[in-house]
Amino acid sequence: SLRCVDMVMTQDNLDPTENLKKIHDQFENAELTLVFGSDWKKVPGGASVLRLTRQAADWQTAGGQAVDFRHVRGASTVYNCAGITTAWGTVLSSEENPLNAEDLMKYRVEFPQLSGNPLDYGWVVEIDPVNATALRKLEALGRFSHEGIAILPDRRTVFLGDDDVQGVLFKFVAEASSDLSRGTLYAFRRDTTQWLPIQ
Repeated sequence: SLRCVDMVMTQDNLDPTENLKKIHDQFENAELTLVFGSDWKKVPGGASVLRLTRQAADWQTAGGQAVDFRHVRGASTVYNCAGITTAWGTVLSSEENPLNAEDLMKYRVEFPQLSGNPLDYGWVVEIDPVNATALRKLEALGRFSHEGIAILPDRRTVFLGDDDVQGVLFKFVAEASSDLSRGTLYAFRRDTTQWLPIQ
């Protein structure tokens, strides 16, 4: 089986069937689990899991459901953007825009399920695609405008992009392989080409 993630399949001007056609051409016999941002870059955010199987020349829907975010920090998510599938079978989704207190209070009028703490948003969320459940917000990866994640083959080293105009390149080194909940976060200093640990 193949597990695939595309957290931006539902952008306003993109047709997700084009992505599926590319997958269809590459894998003759496949079972796919697609996790995609169902409320792309919105408040509240969200993701959905869609299971597909290929039968002869056609893809058939084998089920799907919304990801449950109720058990993570803030009991919800916002501005889900770039995502990645991990080697250990989870999916990481970036909360692209941390909320400030003023914006959060405005959103809570319409969406009371959002927590009242702006620090609950602006993280990377780890998702279990099999059970369509958000497992945790990975606070050790830092709170900023997350955009883009790359995990090296050692399953410990992660590079993170910051989508802010004055953005920073971050590196995270986990204490244990396949567990991004604890480790050290570094920021790259361009003029000295050094990785500086963030306390």
